[in-house]
Amino acid sequence: MTRRPKPAPELPPGEVARRLALRRPPPDDPTGTMKLSMPDSGHVSELVETITASGVLAYLQRRVKPKRGGGSRLPLLALLVSMLYCAGEGNSYWRLSLTKFIASLHPNDAVRLGVHTFENLEKPITYTIICKQAKRVETALRQGWTDHDGTRCDCQWFIDSMLRASVPAEVARRVLAIAIDSTDFPTWAARRLWRADDVPVTDEEIVKLNRVARPRKGAERRRFADP
Repeated sequence: MTRRPKPAPELPPGEVARRLALRRPPPDDPTGTMKLSMPDSGHVSELVETITASGVLAYLQRRVKPKRGGGSRLPLLALLVSMLYCAGEGNSYWRLSLTKFIASLHPNDAVRLGVHTFENLEKPITYTIICKQAKRVETALRQGWTDHDGTRCDCQWFIDSMLRASVPAEVARRVLAIAIDSTDFPTWAARRLWRADDVPVTDEEIVKLNRVARPRKGAERRRFADP
C-alpha cells in the first residue's frame, strides 16, 4: 500500500515574502531573459499525490543516481512534477520549461518538493543540474531495468503506473477499460481554412503541394491540407 505524503507545513508569511524576493532565474539561464511565472499550487499538489500513489518514485530513486556517487540537488519528485506539469501545459517539456518551473515555484511548494533548502536559497538549482537529472531519468526509462522485487521498469511501466494512479478510486471501480486517442489535436483539431474564394482545395492540389513543400513549410502545408 502506497502512503500519501504528509503535507509540508506552510511557511510564515514573512518567510514566504523573503523567499519570493530571493527568486530569480538560475545564473546559467541560456536565454538570459527568463521571466518567472508561478505554477498553480493546486495542480502541483495533485501531481504530487498522483506520483506518490503510482509507486514509481521508489523504483526511480533506487535506479537514478549520479555516476560519481552522492545525490543530485534536484529531488526526483520535483523533477517528475515539473515534467508532468510542463507537458500538461505545453504538450512537451523543454529543459528551459523545467528550469522556469523550478525557479518559479511558490516557496511552500518548493519546500514540499525539497527544492528550497537553506543551501538552495543561497545557491539556486541551475539549468545544468536540471538537464543532467532529466537525462538520467530519461536514459533509465528508455533502457529499462528489472528491480530487485522482479518489477520490469521502463517507459511503458511508467506510463501505465501514472495512468492507473490518475484515475480516481471511485471511478476506477466502475471502469472496465480505458482507451486513449493520441490524435495530434494542435494539428488536426483546428478549424479547416479554405482559400479566399471559399472553394475547397482539391485532392490534386494537395498531392502537388505535398510534393513540393519542404519540411519547414509544414505550417503552410497544414493550412491547405484537408485531414
